[in-house]
Amino acid sequence: MTGGQMKCFLENLPMMIGHKVPDCEQWRFLIGAIKIGFWIMKPAYTREDIECLRNLITENLDEYIRLFDTSLKPKAHFLTHYHLAITWNGPTKYTNTFIPEMNHKTFKQFASRIANRQNIAYSLAYKDQLSMAHALNENKSNLGRPFLE
Repeated sequence: MTGGQMKCFLENLPMMIGHKVPDCEQWRFLIGAIKIGFWIMKPAYTREDIECLRNLITENLDEYIRLFDTSLKPKAHFLTHYHLAITWNGPTKYTNTFIPEMNHKTFKQFASRIANRQNIAYSLAYKDQLSMAHALNENKSNLGRPFLE
């Protein structure tokens, strides 16, 4: 799954199967992780919100270590620094990577079709330009209206 698909899936998972899952520590851990995802994607924060997020993350990661009897992976450890990133840079909602990941998928498709491997970056950029020129020529846009009128 892409990042956006995974986010959508996890946000809706409790509604889809929550009534069939017995109340256990692992399920509560997952619900806590989903709650952290909601908190991280908030559009605005107060100081109390940031402190609450820090506490949620700390509790959830402690629960992870206890439940699965293992150390934290680097990605999980990075969560411990989110409250600082939000304090310094503002809400993470406006710095997410879903759109660049979506574009990366397109470039992977281009790369699988290109036979020239001498300068793959140039070839991919050129293919992207041709694709954009075609879309402009056909008056297609992601906004639902023509680029050129």
